[in-house]
Amino acid sequence: MSITTYTNQIQQLSREISKVQSDLSKEEKNESNTQKEILRIQNSITKNTSASSLRSKMNQINRLENKLADIAKKKGDLLKKLADKNGKLYQAQENLQKAQLREDQKRQREQVRREMQMQQTIQRLGERTAELEKENKLIYQPDYILSNVYVLESDTELKQGTCFHVADVGLVTCAHVLAENLLIFHPSNISKKYPVKIIQSSEVLDLALIAAPDLSLNEGLPLGSADNIEIIDKVILAGYPNYRIGDTGIISIGEVTGFRMISGIRRILIGTPIIGGNSGGPVLSRTGEVIGVAVTGADRLEDAGETEHHGVVPIDALEWLRKNG
Repeated sequence: MSITTYTNQIQQLSREISKVQSDLSKEEKNESNTQKEILRIQNSITKNTSASSLRSKMNQINRLENKLADIAKKKGDLLKKLADKNGKLYQAQENLQKAQLREDQKRQREQVRREMQMQQTIQRLGERTAELEKENKLIYQPDYILSNVYVLESDTELKQGTCFHVADVGLVTCAHVLAENLLIFHPSNISKKYPVKIIQSSEVLDLALIAAPDLSLNEGLPLGSADNIEIIDKVILAGYPNYRIGDTGIISIGEVTGFRMISGIRRILIGTPIIGGNSGGPVLSRTGEVIGVAVTGADRLEDAGETEHHGVVPIDALEWLRKNG
């Protein structure tokens, strides 16, 4: 094919890529608005909410969550489409280069410059695509998160809590969740419960590293840092509050509302409720990295509005625990 044909093909692909990017931007805006609506409805639920109103609100939330799932699928399809067109764009550009080299050696230097510019554009698009794929995977695939989150319980002390697996670190929970004859299990297989071994623990930090030698762990959640977390940053809370057989666990999206110094540690306060039993659960950043451990909140969902202290210990405190615990 001629240089003109390849040039027209590149222009057409560029227009198509712009259209896909525009569609992706619209889905992201739709996604953000839907998440805000879910948060608004969640925040409207108080202990005074009637049973009928609660059912209605939960139905609204379910519908919105289904909508989020649809949006996630659309985004995934758009990302695949974008990657495909980027590949075709790259191939068309390479063909154009070869045609130009055959027809006019004098334009070789200019063609190399254009090639470099195009490679940079493709790299930026590829990096953005990878970021979106990572975000999509972590936020819209709750199974990925909850597969690394476990229930802790002690029939001896009638205690229950949550713990989670951090990649290359181990099982993390709160110190106040630890109890005599503590067992760990995943709700996907409640018939398999394993004894827990305490590796390191600090009541001051309210953090603990534990192990369950007989438990087969998944890949683990990626370790992040709370150093750069700011107010109104989006966070994701996961866990098994007041776990009962058949519960799916929770994935709750909220915002950082402030910070509070406790025992020399700057705890993160979040807007999404932390309910009894969720202590020891992971709090993740919008990019899906663990930035903290849920430690304080309300005993029951209906009491969530009575405390401002839905607190999170920064995951960075693990470094101190691993060295000094």
